[in-house]
Amino acid sequence: MILVDDLKPAMGCYGDRFAKTPHLDALTSRGMRFDAAYCNQAVCAPSRFTLMLGSHSTSTGLYGLGSQLRQIIPDAVTLPQHFAKHGYHTESLGKIFHIGHGNHGDPASFSVPHFKEKVIEYNEPESTDGGKLTREEAFFTNQQLDRIRSLPRGAAYESPDVRDDAYADGRVADETIRRLKSAKQRLERDGTPFFIAAGFARPHLPFSAPKKYWDLFDANELPLPQHESLPNDAPGVAGKRGGEITNYKPVPEDANAPFSEELKRNLIHGYYASTAYVDAQIGKVLRGLDETGLADNTIIVLWGDHGFHLGDLGIWTKHTNYEQATRIPIVIVAPGVTPPKSSTKQLAESVDIYPTLAELAGLPRPTGPQSIDGVSLVPVLENPEARVRDHAFHAYPKRTLGRAIRTDRYRLVQWKSPQADEASAEYELYDYQTDPVETQNLAGSRPAVMSRLKAILAKYPEAVSRNPKQSNKSAKTPPIANRSIDIDVTVKGANPSGVVLAQGGNQLGYALHLIDGHPVFDVRIDGKVTRLRSTIRVSGRTRLQASLDEQKMTLAIRGGTPIEIASPGLLPSQPIDGLSVGFDDRSAAGDYTAPNEFNGTIVKQRVSVGEPVPTEIASFSSRPGRWTAKRANRWYDQIEWPIGANYVPSSAINQLEMWQADTFDPETIDRELGWAADIGMNTMRVFLHDIPWKTDSQEFFNRVDRYLEIADKHGIRTMFVFFDGVWHPYPKAGPQPEPTPGVHNSGWVQSPGRDILQDPSKQDALKPYVQSVLTRYKNDHRVLVWDLFNEPDNPNFNAYGGGGAKIELDQPEKTKFALRLVEKSFAWAREVDPSQPLTVGVWRGDYLTHPTEYQRACLENSDVISFHSYEPETKTRQLIEGLAQFGRPMLCTEYMARGNQSTFEDILPLLQMHDVAAYNWGFVNGRSQTIYPWDSWKKAYTEQPDPWFHDIFDTDGTPYRVEETKLIQELSTASKKSSAGK
Repeated sequence: MILVDDLKPAMGCYGDRFAKTPHLDALTSRGMRFDAAYCNQAVCAPSRFTLMLGSHSTSTGLYGLGSQLRQIIPDAVTLPQHFAKHGYHTESLGKIFHIGHGNHGDPASFSVPHFKEKVIEYNEPESTDGGKLTREEAFFTNQQLDRIRSLPRGAAYESPDVRDDAYADGRVADETIRRLKSAKQRLERDGTPFFIAAGFARPHLPFSAPKKYWDLFDANELPLPQHESLPNDAPGVAGKRGGEITNYKPVPEDANAPFSEELKRNLIHGYYASTAYVDAQIGKVLRGLDETGLADNTIIVLWGDHGFHLGDLGIWTKHTNYEQATRIPIVIVAPGVTPPKSSTKQLAESVDIYPTLAELAGLPRPTGPQSIDGVSLVPVLENPEARVRDHAFHAYPKRTLGRAIRTDRYRLVQWKSPQADEASAEYELYDYQTDPVETQNLAGSRPAVMSRLKAILAKYPEAVSRNPKQSNKSAKTPPIANRSIDIDVTVKGANPSGVVLAQGGNQLGYALHLIDGHPVFDVRIDGKVTRLRSTIRVSGRTRLQASLDEQKMTLAIRGGTPIEIASPGLLPSQPIDGLSVGFDDRSAAGDYTAPNEFNGTIVKQRVSVGEPVPTEIASFSSRPGRWTAKRANRWYDQIEWPIGANYVPSSAINQLEMWQADTFDPETIDRELGWAADIGMNTMRVFLHDIPWKTDSQEFFNRVDRYLEIADKHGIRTMFVFFDGVWHPYPKAGPQPEPTPGVHNSGWVQSPGRDILQDPSKQDALKPYVQSVLTRYKNDHRVLVWDLFNEPDNPNFNAYGGGGAKIELDQPEKTKFALRLVEKSFAWAREVDPSQPLTVGVWRGDYLTHPTEYQRACLENSDVISFHSYEPETKTRQLIEGLAQFGRPMLCTEYMARGNQSTFEDILPLLQMHDVAAYNWGFVNGRSQTIYPWDSWKKAYTEQPDPWFHDIFDTDGTPYRVEETKLIQELSTASKKSSAGK
């Protein structure tokens, strides 16, 4: 098998008059060319899964670059495994399974270790800023995945005067020839048949190819894209701008920036040069096969994993359901079966190759356990006019899932989330007979065609959700706070390594994992790991048992006598990260780098917990100057139930862009606060920043006044936040950076910056800022509450802390300095004595039973109790019940992260029932990009996530989910009636 990355039918044998592909053309003349072949999903990893499994991604849930095959379908039988089960020696070279983005291939598929080579490769130092690790290199080598955005971009193309084997594809070709010679020797020695999969990286970006292949073309003669606009009347979810290509220089990082003609020509030149280069390498392999004398009895398959946009529709690379992204070359040479120099218009899919090869080789038809969605193409190989299917199926996931039917004339695409009602679906229809370049969506004007194609699509089962990992399918997250834990697992593997089970993260949790065959049990409390490691190295089928109680940690192998050490204690609270099986889903619960996927098979697993050990709520006192509980409750009784959001206008990437003179945007604020009022919101939590005040305090106040006028017009009162410990620690005045595509809050900044926070004398210089703002608005009814410091001790592990760029303070140091500023801020505010209450929220850790010094300062100084909860309903209820002991008004100042099971439908009614003020995070999808989840700092998001992580409205005012805005309005209205009756 010959697999080629990003190869569309830009080949001479497919009629491309610009292509220089003599060796691929010669290969095609040996067998049959499929002129209407389509991939099943136009992105590398999922497309290769469809080939190797014979299963649509909609059947498996393997939709992403980081999708883990063996976590989702542990016992899957892949195409090479099927051949190995029937006596074949199977081996792989180059890019076969996708390796990178947290994926490590599938060693179980092959008889011998994979011959790994580079996908992203450069020879010229200037392409990598002098040899630095670039973003895409890091992705494809699984390095520094937690700090991708801090790495430099590599060049989109280079053309050094070097030998072919200076790049990976040349080395893969040479090694494949050696493997063919060895295969012949085995065949002659003991009759062992062979299955060799050779994967070539080009023409995947970067377009790195030796100069001689660039010299085959005149860039000025290559065709530029003819139509660079998205199809008329197409749903917004279907299009694409930016994405993968923005990780390469000199491509603009702004997804909507135009490309110069020179850049377009260079990129198109690079694609054709890279295709010519890979053609030459495949030619070497074919010569090597001929020289062994095996060609007359060897089946050859050429397959491109998906197509490639070269500026058509204004799109570059892949990741769509359009023709240029989904149409692929498939060529099959089957001596004695396939007529040479033949072609067919039979529609074919990647999933068809598995059953086709099995039948050609005389093997039993594959049966899974995965769904086998392909059909054998052997009847077509015997007769090009035969037909085994009348359409091809493919899909692509974005904010919703696009499932598509491609017939010989039409393509129908349905955009709808799995399990969602048909009423929510959006459709595309294209007629390639009259509109081959997809300029017009015809879904609204061809009802008869729509009806016929919808009927075909309806025959397919509902798509499974994305990445139905074992942790979500069969491993329910257990409650572990103050409970003993018992783990019992059985694993298989020759040299097992990686995480078997993990629950929790980098502050609190546990993990059972293996290091080079040695079982290890890690327990993490307050960031510190206690480790129990066995000296025994295991292999094969192995039972492991681990336990944690108040006295000891234990670890046993195959039922033997356990080893043990003293316990660090029970886990004092329920960690945010749930139970993961076969990998660590988010931050590392153990002492390793997440996700640390397990490389073997998990046969079974069980986690059981004891009854909770009773714990007492800690006692708290009141600090000097704090309002009495009676005064706080009297204040709260006089206002309506606060319901609102954390607000930054969609036109601002951060607090600075909101408040600085050049970017202050009252028009957007007015429009968006109008939307808030329309759904019943009556308050907003808004972040100030010390830098605009320092730049020009009077103009700063003028802008705050203008904001308050707008908010008051809409009946919205404001909770202002002075300081923030979250995200970038070095804020700077002036123009702010453009958003990093696909990254949550990529431009948000801390206030004050690290240089001030870590210097007590510089902290003191903030006193005039705090006191002047408080003095100006201390009796202003438009200001509801003063939040002095948001998440002061946030370590920013997702982005800048921990193993990241290390521009953030180490956590103990940050907590120490943040505590000082918290205490100072309360003291400065008490001197002004505003009429509104003061608060600093608690946001993580077991602050009710084991409060830290910092948490005590927050709770004992605050007039009203504020807290954050991105937890599901049960945990949020527990927090509310615990915080109720203070007998003070409670304000939930951050909640609602859909991907974290913190949703409006579960949390908002709970907050209303307990009369807790409700401020969700995120309002309008904009430059802050909080529709993306926190883990977007660590893994690539090239499309909008489904679901959105935060935010209620799209930029045009369309609700993300109408049922959410209706719920907000209903609860707000009900609370007003209740307050009126009271």
